[in-house]
Amino acid sequence: MNILIVSDSHGWKKELLEIIDQKRDSVDQIVHVGDSELDVDDQVLIGSQAVAGNCDLFAAFPTELHLEWNGIPVYITHGHHHGVKNDLGELISCAKRSEAKIAVYGHTHVAKAEKKARSTSY
Repeated sequence: MNILIVSDSHGWKKELLEIIDQKRDSVDQIVHVGDSELDVDDQVLIGSQAVAGNCDLFAAFPTELHLEWNGIPVYITHGHHHGVKNDLGELISCAKRSEAKIAVYGHTHVAKAEKKARSTSY
């Protein structure tokens, strides 16, 4: 499964559309992890899943998503409510409570992938 994950585009509509249009045919799902600063019905986000970030003040995005990718439960949130700029502990706790094996977040403006050992593996 191929997933395009974008975050913190902060109203850069043209650039976001270019990225999505470039990848749309080669991905199974598109997820915006908050701070799009777009309306939920904006054409750029059609066909995408999205959560609210701290700059999405007036948009009605959910604060979190619970998805499944190839049978693996995924927890998605922007991360500002979880203090991800300082520590991932609260994010990991929320993911565990929702029984997710993958947690996806934005907010930091830093691309990062980290694997934590768990008792159940996929």
